[in-house]
Amino acid sequence: MTVPIKGGRPKRFKTPEQLKKEIDGYFQECENKERYPTFAGLAYYLDIDRQTLYNYKDKYGKEYFDVIKKARERIKAEIEQRLMDTTKSKSGVIFLAKNYGYTDRQEIDHKINAEVIIEE
Repeated sequence: MTVPIKGGRPKRFKTPEQLKKEIDGYFQECENKERYPTFAGLAYYLDIDRQTLYNYKDKYGKEYFDVIKKARERIKAEIEQRLMDTTKSKSGVIFLAKNYGYTDRQEIDHKINAEVIIEE
């Protein structure tokens, strides 16, 4: 009988609470240094690969993923706020609108509703 050996690195964060505490530390550091938070910056701060953050749900469960998802949503909200705050250019607003499904093209209906009479 063979016993399967688990491979890979051990979890960097033993509990979702520990992960949340570290993420909160990242946001606090961003505020203290007047930096904008980013997902890549968060991964760097946590000393793990960005893809590892994306993989936490599959590897370690929903509780970890929920903590990471909330951090991602906070980062996205701050990015959106900065884009909306632009006073010189509205390109950020246009960019966000397009990502939310709005379009800047016109759609023209070319259907013709006509009656055809054929005389013999």
